[in-house]
Amino acid sequence: QDRAELRALGNAAVPLPLSCLDLDFGMGPPAETLKELASAGLPKDHFAMIAEGRARLPKGRWTVRLVCDDGAEVTLDDDAKPLVSHWAWGPMALYTGSFVVDEPREVRLRVDYFELDGYARLLVDLHPTPSGD
Repeated sequence: QDRAELRALGNAAVPLPLSCLDLDFGMGPPAETLKELASAGLPKDHFAMIAEGRARLPKGRWTVRLVCDDGAEVTLDDDAKPLVSHWAWGPMALYTGSFVVDEPREVRLRVDYFELDGYARLLVDLHPTPSGD
């Protein structure tokens, strides 16, 4: 899936508030995991999602952890270069990236995700990087 095409489609989507981004769709359609998606009629394979979240972070080094099956990428604020990227078909795997907050501020994370076929999983979390890492 072309990223620009995915983002263009996402601009017309209806927002779905979530408290965290931890979606294990398994082998079924997304509506089996999130009932709020039933009206979207997403199939069990060949779908995409865009998620955005904001957090006020204190000064320090931060790690973003991405677990996905199939592909996803995470960007920080409006940066064109992803913090974490696995934009390819493949089995579930863990990917990480990090960034530094120089002064306390609000950051915005954007996640672009696609599912081709088979098992579907997306998890993104953010935590302080332990000193020494």
